[in-house]
Amino acid sequence: MTTTATVAKAIGLLGSAWLSGNISAYTLVSLPSILVSVRENNVPISNALHIWRHTYEAGRAQNPFVALVSAGALAISAWKTGEMGFWIAAVATLGIVPYTVVVMTRTLERLVQLARQAEKEELGVKDMYEAEKLLGWWVVLNGIRSLFPLLGAVSAAATVLF
Repeated sequence: MTTTATVAKAIGLLGSAWLSGNISAYTLVSLPSILVSVRENNVPISNALHIWRHTYEAGRAQNPFVALVSAGALAISAWKTGEMGFWIAAVATLGIVPYTVVVMTRTLERLVQLARQAEKEELGVKDMYEAEKLLGWWVVLNGIRSLFPLLGAVSAAATVLF
């Protein structure tokens, strides 16, 4: 095995595993903690929207790039080895992009709109209830999104090990 192939496998496997952990941290830790603060500590939903938006924008800035680099490395591994498991890993890891566009766009756009309203202090009572409901729904959608690169990491690891 060449050094290039070894490095590509490592970048692809570790990158997809890291990406899954990064995305799932928002779902398993960050946003649930924010929502508990809203429900139990009287933190205004407008504050939760601000925090969500900043968190979302940070992930939006880095995660597609990480997915692309990881998937590219996995595709190189597939091309060099001929192993189908690396192709599966590449497609699964990059799958966060179409999933986000097709499944999550409507929710994301509405949450961003509500966050902008919150910045201007223009949230009505109905908007506040909608925001809390949508943030909870985003947790579900984002949790599903985190499974794509996890599948990529598992497929790559299985291909390397077996």
